[in-house]
Amino acid sequence: MENVDPIRARGRFGVSREQWLAAALDALEHGGVGAVRVKRLAETIGVNKSGFYFHFKDRQALLAALLEYWGSLEQGPVEVLDSNPLETPVEALKAIAETVDLKDLARHDASIRQWAKQDEAVAQVYEKKMQERLQLVRSLFQALGFEGLSCEVRARTFVGFTSAERDLFRDQSTSERAELRNARIELLISDL
Repeated sequence: MENVDPIRARGRFGVSREQWLAAALDALEHGGVGAVRVKRLAETIGVNKSGFYFHFKDRQALLAALLEYWGSLEQGPVEVLDSNPLETPVEALKAIAETVDLKDLARHDASIRQWAKQDEAVAQVYEKKMQERLQLVRSLFQALGFEGLSCEVRARTFVGFTSAERDLFRDQSTSERAELRNARIELLISDL
């Protein structure tokens, strides 16, 4: 079989693997896992579905890749921290919250959570990712001197609200979210 140049193949089949995955995440968000169908995705993207098979063996391969793709989106906050490791824990918390908000990284969390209720394998991946988020944030609150239940409540409040804020409060402007985000962090780092 002839080796196919990925750049030429993208042109021949119309879209990249990432574009298929982004469309699949949007379909998942708007219609659940049942809406993630090859024909529907091809129609949404505006290409022939044969291009799908260049990137994925079948729908099951797409769903597996979709879950992995969702998990990779949360690397944004980690990359921000890695690029500036000298930040204080408070600055790190602010950078995480701002990155998640401005890049809308939690956009698909509710859809993945719903899917996890129907599929044990998805539930395991979802739980693992949530635990990774919690551990990162928990370590920042620990660095600020919080321990035990006080630390855990702060970490879970931060992660839960950061993951759900835009979904719960859609009417907020960017500036309103920024103001509330900073006030929330100040509240979480204070000794109540």
